[in-house]
Amino acid sequence: MLKRFAYLILAFIIGIIISLSYFSGLFTGLEYFLEDRLFQNKLERDELVIVAIDDDSIQKIGQWPWPREIFAKFLESVGKAPPKSIAILQIDNKIAYIEKKLLPLSLFQTKNTTLGLVNVISDSDSVVRRFPISAKDIESNNSYRTLAYEALRRTNLPIPDEEDLLPLNRIVYGGQTGSIRRIPFYRFLEDQNIAKELQGKVVFVGATAEDLHDSKPTPLSRGTPMPGVEIHANIARGLLSGDRLVPLGTFETSAWILLASIVSSLFFIFANRLLIVVGGNVLVGLLYLVTIIILFERGIAVNLIHIELSWIVTTITLSLYKFFIAEKEKREMKRTFGKYVSPSVLEQIVKNPKAVLLGGEEKEITVLFSDIRGFTSISEKTTPRELVRILNTYFSSITKKIIENDGVLDKYIGDAIMAFWGAPIPEPKQADKAVKAALEMLEELKKINIQFLASGDPEIKIGIGIYTGKAIVGNIGSEHRFDYTAIGDTVNIASRIEGLTKEYKTEIIIGESTKNKLTENFSVTLLGKTNVKGKLEEVTIYSVTK
Repeated sequence: MLKRFAYLILAFIIGIIISLSYFSGLFTGLEYFLEDRLFQNKLERDELVIVAIDDDSIQKIGQWPWPREIFAKFLESVGKAPPKSIAILQIDNKIAYIEKKLLPLSLFQTKNTTLGLVNVISDSDSVVRRFPISAKDIESNNSYRTLAYEALRRTNLPIPDEEDLLPLNRIVYGGQTGSIRRIPFYRFLEDQNIAKELQGKVVFVGATAEDLHDSKPTPLSRGTPMPGVEIHANIARGLLSGDRLVPLGTFETSAWILLASIVSSLFFIFANRLLIVVGGNVLVGLLYLVTIIILFERGIAVNLIHIELSWIVTTITLSLYKFFIAEKEKREMKRTFGKYVSPSVLEQIVKNPKAVLLGGEEKEITVLFSDIRGFTSISEKTTPRELVRILNTYFSSITKKIIENDGVLDKYIGDAIMAFWGAPIPEPKQADKAVKAALEMLEELKKINIQFLASGDPEIKIGIGIYTGKAIVGNIGSEHRFDYTAIGDTVNIASRIEGLTKEYKTEIIIGESTKNKLTENFSVTLLGKTNVKGKLEEVTIYSVTK
């Protein structure tokens, strides 16, 4: 439970950090780059035409700025086949006369004549991506709509209501510089028939000549700045197409970032295998990416970088955390069980650490007790140093047989050994392995005694008791020290049965529950029923010989 909570806490912290990076504007340039690639309008709009004040026109007509008569001739020319509307961009302060000197012309003295806002917004990377729908002039206190909107408002072409637009709107570029049809300005002065090409069109008149410095970088200009007049024509293109890119709010974006982190952490909480966790995260991360792209298609700008970054950082961080925690658990398992179980059992424990519950659980196990007969007499005949040497030699050799048969060495109790099978990993053949271990212990004891007798040490004889039944198995002890052990009636009965070996003059005694679990052929002899301390019912016991 604490580990799961740790995953959630880590994911939440990562989400908060990524959210703060979003608020600080980190990766804004990269976010702009991806937005530019994901959101484009490829539809051509034939009703849009640019009348370009280009280099050829300046060369043919003369140095800029031109006298008002030039514009009068242009307006007179196009008036014979009138466009739907004409938007003339003011290039710089030197030609403010477009407003002051051309307005007196009769064509501008109608109710259909108005001024429009030519301001556009450059982002932190100096790229023009947004336009204000309107702005108020501080001096006159008059409000002006953006030029493209005013140009379209006077036509019968469908455009969004002003109330449906944002204060700042994304410009929907349809292509690179030059993607909207251009007609040089000078041609309208030389050829009266060219005006027919503007009939029924929305016309934008403005500078494209490089020397007039009215060009700005755009997402699609690719190193070639786009003239201001074409930027406004693209604004009109977006208004006509109905394509919009509405940015997700700050609160919603933060929620997405946090959600990405938390959803990622759920895989670590509910999945066990690291490969499944990472694979699931990659799959859902891709689905997340597809969802964001679909939202872009529908005109909702979702902060792709920070959301995906939140997902990726959470996945990597929690993967490392899970890996190091798993490695730590493996080390703890090896430290706890390495000396008590065989390598094969240890490997299973490491693979399935949940098999070892700290609080303990009830399992069916087979318990083995062995005890040295006459140990008191042996200890009286030897010095403490010699006794320790004898016990160490005995325990080392005998314990090896328990481990080799996949038993768990529980503890040494003075001269006694306690071991069990069936936990922490279930063992269907636990009874067979316990009995086999007991027989091999006796064979190993013969070899030890030959060594002892040769060195003048006393001979050792042992008794072994084995019983199968339910017991509580787990890490039992205090918060400072605990051992993986088994407790319960089964353990007590196994100990009592071992004590009967001397009385029945046999080396191995097993209970009926163990005998019934045997699947291999062992030489088993019924000894009878006996009362065991702590148990009301009599216990049927058997001897086992090789």
